[in-house]
Amino acid sequence: MKPGESCRLFGAYRACIGIRDAVILFHSVVGCNAGTLLLHLAQHPADVRQACTVMYESDVLYGGTETLRDGLQHAAELYPDPQAIIVISGCVPNLIGDDMAAAIAAAGLDVPVLHVMGAGTVGTMGDGYEAGLRALGAYMRPGEIVPRSCNILGISYDDPCAEGDIAALREMLAPRVQVQSVPGCGSFAEMRDAPRAALNIVLGGGGRELAAYMQEQFGTPYIVADYPYGIHGMTAFIECVADALGIAEIDAWTAPFVRAAEEIVRRAAEPLRYLYGPPAAVLVDSVHMAGLCTFLAEELGMEVALSSDGRGDMREVYDAVRASDAVVVFGSSYEKELCTDGGRVLVRISYPVFDRLQLVPHGYLGAEGLAHLIEEIVSAVLQHEYSQTEYGEVRVR
Repeated sequence: MKPGESCRLFGAYRACIGIRDAVILFHSVVGCNAGTLLLHLAQHPADVRQACTVMYESDVLYGGTETLRDGLQHAAELYPDPQAIIVISGCVPNLIGDDMAAAIAAAGLDVPVLHVMGAGTVGTMGDGYEAGLRALGAYMRPGEIVPRSCNILGISYDDPCAEGDIAALREMLAPRVQVQSVPGCGSFAEMRDAPRAALNIVLGGGGRELAAYMQEQFGTPYIVADYPYGIHGMTAFIECVADALGIAEIDAWTAPFVRAAEEIVRRAAEPLRYLYGPPAAVLVDSVHMAGLCTFLAEELGMEVALSSDGRGDMREVYDAVRASDAVVVFGSSYEKELCTDGGRVLVRISYPVFDRLQLVPHGYLGAEGLAHLIEEIVSAVLQHEYSQTEYGEVRVR
């Protein structure tokens, strides 16, 4: 498995785990449950709503249909009153051809049971994420359109700063636009009512398949926008949304945020000078990559030496980082070894972050989020150890 890319099952899981009144049931071997749970617990240790059928050798030989039926019934007993149960099937049932529909029907449950095929043998994490959201779309229902409202697609519940970023986006849009839902992050009812929104906002392309489906089925238009880091990122985001919804005169809308963010930048003027010019490597998912690269280059003055959204062979990406002059890496916990071996600064900014505890949710968007982001970057740079060579050059250790 390539760490940055991961497998289809992880993507399907990320699309669905944020539905707070639904239960996820893995129809797979126990490792799939353990692996996803480990990464999920880094952000939400008290919110566990998942189980696993734990397939054994006998299931491989004789089929796992009955095992899934029993697993569904047990999951309904273990988690009373779920609004939905989401079955994510792994590699084994896909290879042996388990009849998923038959098992779901045989379980005889009264709640909706969704199936997402998550076999890592046939797709990447990105594929699984799109498939997971698309499966949710089948349960959406049309309703009266709420004027000047939107859904936000692309944020996953186990992003390190998902809760804080969602709150910041709601606050930023609130003066003129109501956030109807964030599919995959909220209640099952909110997800079903998503077609009531007047617009879908697809951050960085994440959830584009669901947006296209909703446009075809319900007539909901959608736009694709960069993840709105920083002052210019957020103002450009609001301008994009305003244009799509026909809202004029946005200066008064953006002014409070701009004032607050500019004050933060003024306070950070001295430490920010350390960030002007250093080459950086951006190794984050496609949802965040373009927006983060723009922020680093245009607002902090860093040189983005290379970037990767995790698709392809990560060994080649890591080799490219080693061959580059990048001294700061924006990535995940997976890049720790890469940075330790090469003496680079690591800023953990993207999923998965499992070696840092975050008890109080905060994000990187909005004025307060910008402060957190600057604090994190500057602190990582200042706390790093440097050494001076015999030629007088300063290098990171």
